[in-house]
Amino acid sequence: MPLPEKTLWDEYLNKVISHVKFKYDRKEIKWELEEHMEDMYDDFISEGMSKEDAEKAVVDCMGDADEIGKELNEAHNRILGNVWRISRIIAIILIILSILPVFVTCLTVIFSLFSSYSYSYDKSRIISRVEVNQTEKLDDMYLKLEEVILYDNNCVELHYKTWYQPFSSSIRWTFDISSDDITDDLGTEYNGYSGGSSAGIVSKHNMVIDGFPKDATKLIIDYDYCGRKMYFEVPLREGDGV
Repeated sequence: MPLPEKTLWDEYLNKVISHVKFKYDRKEIKWELEEHMEDMYDDFISEGMSKEDAEKAVVDCMGDADEIGKELNEAHNRILGNVWRISRIIAIILIILSILPVFVTCLTVIFSLFSSYSYSYDKSRIISRVEVNQTEKLDDMYLKLEEVILYDNNCVELHYKTWYQPFSSSIRWTFDISSDDITDDLGTEYNGYSGGSSAGIVSKHNMVIDGFPKDATKLIIDYDYCGRKMYFEVPLREGDGV
């Protein structure tokens, strides 16, 4: 049904709304009144009224604008309205605060999964690079040895990552492979190493051992502590320099 020009209605609605002190409810009140007026207008038109008569009849049926406005102002109390509005803002803030740790955790997971390893020396010095991709489990922790790199200065670098089994209640101890756990096919013992690790759900580690014998062809990781065992045996002279 075609609607009338709204000038008369607008004047009436604006007069009603002017009495409502809680301004945040004004738009919704005006929309509800206008919906009601449009329904009455359709009814009058269907009964055979002209557009002009129907438009005026709607305003007459609505009643005195000042009285309606005052009643609506009492129903939409400014104090209660502000309390409701502040409560809604607080609820939104609490929701954001509850979601934020999850968001940060997701970012940490993404960063830890896709961050790259650091290299102790220039990549042009690599003479052998072996991809291992072998995973061992210690209690609730997983360790994946991803690659072992041999440099031209007889240094060996290990790249590996660790993470805990999902929903595990185990204490999250920091774990690093020690030089005491490393030897080679010549039986060499190592007493020191350098390197670092990145924190996160998945931690990435790089470990560098100096003085790896030129004639050694295997690096061996043999971890055995209180019955917790882990073993890797990696050939080092098979990869091409990168």
